[in-house]
Amino acid sequence: MAARRRFGWAIAILVGTALLGTVSAYFVITSTEWGREKFIAWAIDSANGAFNGRGKLKVGVLRELSSNGVYATDVSLLDTAGVVMLHVNEVRGKLEYGALLDKFVHITDLDVRGVQLNLKLGFEGSWNIAYIISGGPPATGPHLKSFGDDIRIDAIRLSDGKIAMEYPWAPNELFREKARDSVIAIRKTLHDIAVRPQGLLERREIILPRIVAHDVLVAKPGVKLSALKLDTLVGTISDPAIRVMHAAGNIHWTPDSLLLDLPSVALPKSTASAQGKVNWNLPGAVRYDVTVNARASLSDLRWVWDVLPPEGNGTATVRLHTLDNPDIT
Repeated sequence: MAARRRFGWAIAILVGTALLGTVSAYFVITSTEWGREKFIAWAIDSANGAFNGRGKLKVGVLRELSSNGVYATDVSLLDTAGVVMLHVNEVRGKLEYGALLDKFVHITDLDVRGVQLNLKLGFEGSWNIAYIISGGPPATGPHLKSFGDDIRIDAIRLSDGKIAMEYPWAPNELFREKARDSVIAIRKTLHDIAVRPQGLLERREIILPRIVAHDVLVAKPGVKLSALKLDTLVGTISDPAIRVMHAAGNIHWTPDSLLLDLPSVALPKSTASAQGKVNWNLPGAVRYDVTVNARASLSDLRWVWDVLPPEGNGTATVRLHTLDNPDIT
């Protein structure tokens, strides 16, 4: 259960900061280089021990550790092959130091800049982040409270973020020989497809210039869902090509799903609301079921059907969901 609560992009971004706050109270009385070096060595050893060989945390420079908070640069999370899965250029956080005595990580303010998250699903196994965070054997015996069990953030700002996704793709088994080759050829013209000896990989990018949120519940004893209140999100999705000018609402997540309740979504010339679920608990493509109520401009919908005229608008309720056959994507 603790592993489930630790999962998600929020805790990935916070891995360095949360661990840097674990014993800050012991070093807050000093700003010496010796104190910072001792602390960072302890924090990294603790993190890598928690990953149990599935990943490795690296912190480039711990620039500040004081009553004002923590400031670190070049924080990375690597997989077992030494490949960077997550890199953060700068992390600044303010902590409630007294709460640490009860193993409660309360971050009152967090500023994260320059985030690169590389999510990969190979031809076998699970997503890389799922394996690193929760890929070990289930815990047995009584659970002793640790610093990963209760993590909350009052306010968080993320700037200059990028998520790169790579996962297998293949035509439905109904297509054989020449028909299968034709489907692959068409797919290559419309999407970013990489050819590997084991098969085909599809790639997508999400650019996130700005995210602001508050009341972030990363983990809490007895609570399965993590949550945040999204104040604003600005981003671009590469495939399908969508520009999100603003999004606000409530987001909940588990290790294998994302629940959306966004009453306010704005595209360049459209406004909408979106409610639904995205989950990746099964092999193959990510599954989703999202309902969108929109007052839309046709210019924002040409990714759906490129023959739509560039002008005009209307209202619609659209349900976007994967087909019952998971092989059809």
